[in-house]
Amino acid sequence: MLSLGNNNANSRYFTGCNETGVKPHPARFPPQLPAFFIRFLTNPGDVVLDPFAGSCTTGAVAENLGRRWIAIDREKDYLEDARFRFESPWDEERRACVIGNGIDNGDSTAPGQAEQVALPFK
Repeated sequence: MLSLGNNNANSRYFTGCNETGVKPHPARFPPQLPAFFIRFLTNPGDVVLDPFAGSCTTGAVAENLGRRWIAIDREKDYLEDARFRFESPWDEERRACVIGNGIDNGDSTAPGQAEQVALPFK
């Protein structure tokens, strides 16, 4: 069983939403949850697909674990508002909190260095 809380009202995403008057995504989850599965099921450089991306928690974690990622959501606003998660790279304290100390599983891609491709929303 994974026991994780999601009460971080000081996160970069939540703070960015508050500062700009954006309503945060209603179904957020802690980044430790996708971190567990991304590390368990993928290798550095792999692509992580999130078909219900919402506020892109999974994408942010994947990027910081050296994975490429694809985010899909039917609500364009959620994807646009997720930009707060990517305005600056995670510092070491944040990385250690979410994914542990050091780069896991032999990750050779530095955090935030995964290839990023923006596709137009249709």
